Amino acid sequence: MPLFLRQVWALVEKDLRVAALRRPISTTIGAILLPLAIVLIVSYAQYFFNPMQHYGVGSPTSVLSLSDAIPRSSGGRNVVAFVDNGLSGGDISGVIEVLAEPFRKAGKTVHRLAKESDLLTTCPSSYMYTKESEEKRARDTRMSYLSSGVDYFGVVFFLGMVGVVYQMTGMIAVERERGLSQLINAMMPNQTKWQPQLARLLAHHTAFSIIYLPSWLATGIVLGSVVFIRSSAAISIFYHLSVGLSLCSFALVGAAFFKKAQLSGIILTVITVVLAVIPQVLSPQKQTSATVIALSLIFPSANYTYFFTSMARWEYLDRPTNISSSAPESPWNLPGVLLWIFLWIQILVYPVLALLIERVLFSTASKNRTICSSDNPSAPAVRLSGFSKTYKQHWLARVLRKRKADVHAVKELHLDAHRGQILMLLGPNGSGKSTTLDCIAGPSRLSGKGRIEINGARGLGIAPQLNVLW
Repeated sequence: MPLFLRQVWALVEKDLRVAALRRPISTTIGAILLPLAIVLIVSYAQYFFNPMQHYGVGSPTSVLSLSDAIPRSSGGRNVVAFVDNGLSGGDISGVIEVLAEPFRKAGKTVHRLAKESDLLTTCPSSYMYTKESEEKRARDTRMSYLSSGVDYFGVVFFLGMVGVVYQMTGMIAVERERGLSQLINAMMPNQTKWQPQLARLLAHHTAFSIIYLPSWLATGIVLGSVVFIRSSAAISIFYHLSVGLSLCSFALVGAAFFKKAQLSGIILTVITVVLAVIPQVLSPQKQTSATVIALSLIFPSANYTYFFTSMARWEYLDRPTNISSSAPESPWNLPGVLLWIFLWIQILVYPVLALLIERVLFSTASKNRTICSSDNPSAPAVRLSGFSKTYKQHWLARVLRKRKADVHAVKELHLDAHRGQILMLLGPNGSGKSTTLDCIAGPSRLSGKGRIEINGARGLGIAPQLNVLW
């Protein structure tokens, strides 16, 4: 296996051990149980607020005679109401009186009503007859639920997907704050400077995709079998896999802006959820194709809301989702497959963007520090040629405060360290010992015109000054 792939897999194992093995309970709850609970509750919510009644024609049963039925009317059912629809007198009144007499003898209260609607106040617990069949009632319940799905359920279901953003962002920010990210980059003997950083980012992406894969599959299966029953379940399953991968890529970009771990996961999670809400609160006049393209192409959470709404519109008309066409009665004219393409653009582009942002903001790589690979035993393991390190006042401090002189921690140092040699740097506090070692190891950026050459044929082992592992 090539060195780069071995490095990626080693870092994947590291992330899996930290996230899944060291915190098994919290990771299981956040990555599997909580997302599954959200999607199950919201998917079956369409049945929660409907009375447990059966519509249509029931099974045939024997009808009791009136004299046998009256004694069985227990449980406080002492009111009997007859509706004559305003037809007082005549044969109808005679029939009602004949029927009412046995109830009066049994001690029941008899009411005579002119309108059927009066039953709601006289007998509020009465059972009304309906012409609806069980199938029509079920369809009406589902249509009402899908109508709500078009309005706001996309955001609710997205809450089951956003957990990966919170956990992944927090872990990356913690490693950067503790110096572990810089240490990992420095210990990789890759001759190309961007490879260690790329390996670390790909490892984060791969590890959290593995951890959250079961919940993505479960969410797609539940929605495909309970909510979007007219559409192919494969659409829901593969879309949720795609949006999960896209959220991992998005988390890489978001985490690249945080130097401190505190609140990093919460901040990016809130931003992601707000971006999922925006498509549902925009007025139809603002839901143009250009708006949908812009939001869906940049933000996976907005993409999720738009795709969920699109599927709900197809299902509302009792039709299967056709991702090659725009949804019926939709204010924008875009096929669902385009939203899918946007997700895969995010999956591929965002890791590269994260690498560039992190490199600009936090990278300590320097063109004057090079790693080569040589098996020549006489070649020095580390060579410093005119190495200098100067600390300059930050430009913002120079503007706001009095300018201070540059501090030269190390100046024009020449040094060769050979394989097998034990070498020590001696000097008082502040003489540049730690600075020199940090620049050799990589956590500190070089300045000046000097060079550092390292023979990384056998890898690099660094004992950091501070404990960054625990």
